Amino acid sequence: PDSSITSDYIAKIPEHWQNWHKKPESSLSGRRLFTNLAESKIASHGVQNSGYRTRGRWPGSYSLSLPHRGSHLNLFIPGEYSEFTINFWLQKLFCYEPRQGLILPNNWSKKFGQFSLEFSRAGEVEFQQWGETKLQINRIKNQKLGPQWQLLSYTFGKEKDGYKNKIFINGNLLMEVKPTWTSKINLGEFTIGGFLTSGGKSHGNLNCNIDEILILKKRWSEKEVKQYFKSGFPYHQMEPDFFVRN
Repeated sequence: PDSSITSDYIAKIPEHWQNWHKKPESSLSGRRLFTNLAESKIASHGVQNSGYRTRGRWPGSYSLSLPHRGSHLNLFIPGEYSEFTINFWLQKLFCYEPRQGLILPNNWSKKFGQFSLEFSRAGEVEFQQWGETKLQINRIKNQKLGPQWQLLSYTFGKEKDGYKNKIFINGNLLMEVKPTWTSKINLGEFTIGGFLTSGGKSHGNLNCNIDEILILKKRWSEKEVKQYFKSGFPYHQMEPDFFVRN
């Protein structure tokens, strides 16, 4: 996130994507390929379904909107990781379902390391981890996902008192979850914005706009999460009283 976009970076982007931002009338409806440009080559491409382009966090920028019951994004991350971080800039839309999935594995494959992140209709976060029947959950704040642009962050890794899952909104720690058995994250194929049934249909959709997804094979500290939030928060959208209150 700290590096600038260079000509070498642009050269890796397929030509039909390079001028995408210059065509406001274009749509992302149907299935479209999302290309992984990371040097690490960890992840494969992703496919989004029933989404379209909409206004992003910044003037003149765009985000991916998942506005329908079946809107979702499929990704695949092979391998197991003892440290893991994923960040989403989200703007929650209306709610079709009582429980809405942000991250859910396409198949619970009976492997430690799979997890799910869901939200209630009120915006409260819920967390589950495969095989962990006695998760130690410590809810630190009751901040909820709302209609403004918010940064949702998830981290996993070993600390002084063992492995921990941590969930943040806008750099604020909401929840610490200590597993009993899990020592690595193993997502494999997973869905962002819903969960897939055996027939391939998406249900439990989190209808939202997503401006950025950042996935790292390291555990960010609470300080790093806070710094990332501050560097990317769209302060230009805030009223003056926001700065007084915060």
